[in-house]
Amino acid sequence: MSKKILMVEDEPDIREAVQASLRSRGYMVIVAADGEEGLRKVKSEKPDLVLLDIVMPKVDGWQLLKAIRSDEATRELPVVMLTANRETSSLIESQSQKATDYLMKPFDIEKLLRFINRYI
Repeated sequence: MSKKILMVEDEPDIREAVQASLRSRGYMVIVAADGEEGLRKVKSEKPDLVLLDIVMPKVDGWQLLKAIRSDEATRELPVVMLTANRETSSLIESQSQKATDYLMKPFDIEKLLRFINRYI
């Protein structure tokens, strides 16, 4: 059975490119366009890993990560934060919020695959 990845990303171009690349490598990919939809899909789809953008409308990545970590059922779920923010404070914040890892945009698909393979 293929591993299931939830990508929560508000940029359609990024979402579609990553989804196509991961599907071509055998992953089942579910997408959400904002944190609110992402939270629903974390609960309903039970992914093996979440790729989570930080800056999004409605519910941002930090809020969604906090919700994931505060729920007993998803507390240990691997969450890789994705951001274009080059500030060190974002890296520190992701560590303090217990993100599994942190990947800077733009990233190449091979680097993303190494992150995914590390955690699932």
